[in-house]
Amino acid sequence: MEADIKVIQLTEAEDGQVINMAQADRLNITLPENPTTGYRWEISGIDAAVLRLEKSTYALGPHGAPGGGGIRTISFQGLSPGTSSLVLKLWRSWVGDPSVIRRFGVIINVQ
Repeated sequence: MEADIKVIQLTEAEDGQVINMAQADRLNITLPENPTTGYRWEISGIDAAVLRLEKSTYALGPHGAPGGGGIRTISFQGLSPGTSSLVLKLWRSWVGDPSVIRRFGVIINVQ
């Protein structure tokens, strides 16, 4: 039943946490990003049998000034029971891993 679906919101404050969710739940991670610098949040590690990426979106910050940065929201759905390490990295993809300046990681238990 759709009414039982819960949306779990994570921010920088939950970095390093263990998160429990039901298989049908949605997980949204919101992190600050300024793509005008070339740095963007992307998935670095995930167990695709447990979690599925639904979408990744970017929105300007509350002041909406060009070049001022905003918020990246990355959404996932639980696929099957299990545990997945979920790691995101803030990097310049064309430079590669030496450009990583931040990481965000949680352990997700899908029940």
